[in-house]
Amino acid sequence: MSDPTEALTRMRLAGFRVEADHHGGLRIHPAGRLNAEQRAFVEANHHALECAVLREALQRQSEAMREAAREMAEMRGELEEYQELVMLLEHCLKMRDGRGNDSSAGGTAIPAQMLRRLIQLCHPDRHGGSEASRKATTFLLTLREQKSGAGE
Repeated sequence: MSDPTEALTRMRLAGFRVEADHHGGLRIHPAGRLNAEQRAFVEANHHALECAVLREALQRQSEAMREAAREMAEMRGELEEYQELVMLLEHCLKMRDGRGNDSSAGGTAIPAQMLRRLIQLCHPDRHGGSEASRKATTFLLTLREQKSGAGE
């Protein structure tokens, strides 16, 4: 054994667990199974092995952070969709209650494609069947039926 990374791989394949303990120590489990050559290599390359173990841990942590960043970006995108949905639903409610300033027939100016998207965004299947999503979807489906009945 000469390369610390290669040595770690070979030791792990042989059933050893190799860890660094952040206090300058290197732990090998089960230590009693080390043969004389392995023990001499560990003693001679203690710091290099510890660095290799810490490097691996840092790589795992970095990948976990990248994954968390990807998840956050996905959640931000979903949040933006939901914020858009809330704004459009508020607009629909204003129009339904006659508080809007749109004078078009039916009291709404939501294009059919946007209405379809809103229905998809708030569908109960996307929100664990929540009561709010059922109500919003029912409202939007009713609105779509009214629009299609009015010949739009």
